[in-house]
Amino acid sequence: MKFLRFFLVTLLCTSLALTACKVPEPTEPLVGAGSSTTVGDLTWTLSEATDKGNTLYGIENVLSSAFYQATDKTTTGTYIWVSINLENQGNKPNSALGGFKLLDAQGRTFEPEIDLLQWIPTDQRNYVESLNPGESAIYTRIYDIPTDATELRVLTHNGTLFSPKTVPIFLGL
Repeated sequence: MKFLRFFLVTLLCTSLALTACKVPEPTEPLVGAGSSTTVGDLTWTLSEATDKGNTLYGIENVLSSAFYQATDKTTTGTYIWVSINLENQGNKPNSALGGFKLLDAQGRTFEPEIDLLQWIPTDQRNYVESLNPGESAIYTRIYDIPTDATELRVLTHNGTLFSPKTVPIFLGL
């Protein structure tokens, strides 16, 4: 009988502890610029999501100058520009370690295109920089997405490589 009581109490306490650790699911889908969610100590706010079409123009390349004109970059899909304002709400340094992925309605995930960095303003690249408590930064990424991708959303995480919980923010594109 004591064992059964011990087992039930342990099960109840474990259940309560796991419930307290879960990130609450939003009651309404998070859609479009201004949408925000907190996962762990990181608050993610979608600042901008733009379909840039199938061409990134060399003139918009941050390396372009009077002395160097970058060439246009084209794709058979479409380029999606995503800017996230990330704020560390915790009491220790944290970051968007590993960046952030996009997910579409078919369950496909998309990584940012590293070779498109030169189209992102320098102050928005933020790949490995850590955020101190209370700090925020804008993380901008460009994705090469197939034209049949729908319901694109950012997969947020808690700043670890193997985040146990993500909360999607739909881009509204």
